[in-house]
Amino acid sequence: MLKLIIADDERMIRETISTIIDWKQHDIELVGLCKNGLEAYDMILDESPDIVLTDIRMPGMDAMELIEKTSEIDSPPQFILLSGYGEFEYAKKAMKYGVKHYLLKPCHESQILESIRDVAKDCHQKYSMPYLETYLSCLSEYCTRKMPYVIIHGIYTRNTLILFFRDCAVKYDNFLKFLISVEMPGQPVRPQVELVSHRNLCSLLPMILDKVRRYSIIYYIHSFHVISCCNYNVILEELEQLSSSIMGGDSGKLNQLTGLLDEIQDLKFLKQISSSLFLKIALNNLQVSTAELTNFLNVLEQETELSRVKEIIIRYLESFLEKQKNMDTTSGMVGQIFEYVEQNISSPSLNLKFISEQKLFMNTDYVSRKFQKETGVKFSTYLTSVRIRKAKEYLAASDPEKIQNVAKMVGCGNNPQYFSQLFRKQTGMTPSAYVAMVHGKTEREL
Repeated sequence: MLKLIIADDERMIRETISTIIDWKQHDIELVGLCKNGLEAYDMILDESPDIVLTDIRMPGMDAMELIEKTSEIDSPPQFILLSGYGEFEYAKKAMKYGVKHYLLKPCHESQILESIRDVAKDCHQKYSMPYLETYLSCLSEYCTRKMPYVIIHGIYTRNTLILFFRDCAVKYDNFLKFLISVEMPGQPVRPQVELVSHRNLCSLLPMILDKVRRYSIIYYIHSFHVISCCNYNVILEELEQLSSSIMGGDSGKLNQLTGLLDEIQDLKFLKQISSSLFLKIALNNLQVSTAELTNFLNVLEQETELSRVKEIIIRYLESFLEKQKNMDTTSGMVGQIFEYVEQNISSPSLNLKFISEQKLFMNTDYVSRKFQKETGVKFSTYLTSVRIRKAKEYLAASDPEKIQNVAKMVGCGNNPQYFSQLFRKQTGMTPSAYVAMVHGKTEREL
């Protein structure tokens, strides 16, 4: 049974998380609740937990300091961070210490459990990798007897074990035969062994990186002991560079990003880095609204097929490129319309005739044709899209009981019924259902 500590300076949050889940049912022992980082650090030293679920910002010692200090102990725990949208840069620093899980507030029971299960797998892998342990045990015994002067290092990922050592100018025929002959109970696949020589470690490194870069967890073998390493940051940095170029209008980088995504074969890992990636994009790009990002991440989270997740990510970036392209090619007149609509979306009388005659001092028919030619859509379609986008932002930010106020805020006046019908037609769900989805609740709970 794995041990868990929950740390949060808000009493309601830590106690709610501790009680909404039957931890024992999931083979987890909840050993303590802590109200700040100092308490958490002392409890980590006393209890040696496997998992720490902690808020990022806490008095006394924040999560970053806690992670740094616990990284110095012999067996540091796995961390899951609770963070807000504005704290991603802070959370990113923790990734350097192997932290690859964080939950965006507000989060619900299923999200917490999914992260706990994912971290638990890493914990169990760290403690128990029977096939690899058996193989290394046999290898250690053989090398002690037959190759006592050869120091062997290794890297292991899923189904791939790379051993490397200095050439001692001896024949390795017997060693290769031994590697092939090792039997592991319950393992139906026979190993395939290949011997390759390299001039030095510099020429070996590219081959190793090519084989292991796609995996989230990499195991380094030293003196036949296994040390787990998280490959999260390397892939995330490369994705960030490519995505930043794409968001800047460089469509040529899209194929490179597609190739990088194709290399990732772990669904949960892909979802995790995608969430981190698009969260950072939203923080640095005013064109991506919080509501739009929340909706995208919810769609991503619900998907269960690896190929579909990759497809959703690529389509999202393609849609952004198209939006960017349209904005770059619009005239000053259309730009003024965009700006005026954004600033006056709450007006129920907002229409193209008023904007054309009272603001642009132009003929309405001419403005209508010009707008549709440059944007590809009618003004009415564009106006509806802005109302829905704004509605999503207001719904995500407001209290559930204030849903009816959003109708006024997006120009639907005192007609919440019309607003609900319009929202449902455009999104496929009612405003209350959307709020429930964003806040991780059911409509009955609102």
